[in-house]
Amino acid sequence: MPQVINLALWGPYMWPLLEALTEMGLPSTEDHSGQDAGQPTTARPRFPCRSLHTFDHIPATTFRTWSKSPIAQHFLGGLTHLRLENCQMSPFIPVEHLTNITHIAVPGLHLYSQRVLYEMLDSILELETLQMLVVVLPPPPGENDDVSRVGSSIVEEYYSFQSVYFAFRTGNLTPAEWQDDIGMGAGSIWNSSIPLRKLADGSLTVEQLVANNWRA
Repeated sequence: MPQVINLALWGPYMWPLLEALTEMGLPSTEDHSGQDAGQPTTARPRFPCRSLHTFDHIPATTFRTWSKSPIAQHFLGGLTHLRLENCQMSPFIPVEHLTNITHIAVPGLHLYSQRVLYEMLDSILELETLQMLVVVLPPPPGENDDVSRVGSSIVEEYYSFQSVYFAFRTGNLTPAEWQDDIGMGAGSIWNSSIPLRKLADGSLTVEQLVANNWRA
């Protein structure tokens, strides 16, 4: 497997990815030569990948199986960014192995349809390293009853969390737009998401959302 840092793949390809990681074996432990002698370290071997973006749905058993694999645990432990396009059939996210995660994005409509996914959000928000939890919705609120209902529900549930954001996306992006969206640049989902509180307090209009944050 290429020594990639930013990886995007179809959800079902998580299995071939695990096979490739297994063939690679565990990488060498990171260099801590500058650390004071005698100081304990909790560092684990890391794969180079820091960002994982999965398209399509992930089978329900995938992350459960991944959480049992030492190789997969090391891979997940190295991630800082995780985006799931569709976790409707797989609400289980192995948060206990996401020891360095700072950014997670999940689809909002599926969260509304399954209460267990709200419970998953609760566990994500307990992560000490988390800086941003992005709930991804289709059209901006006001154009779709389901989206408006979902947005209102999430605002009511998580208003007290400053780390919760909204992003508005469909699947109709060009390859160039996808590359920008899943990257770390100005157009990425991480840099164009909106704090939940800005939507809740009415400081942003639908027109502003469409102009500045909407990807058709």
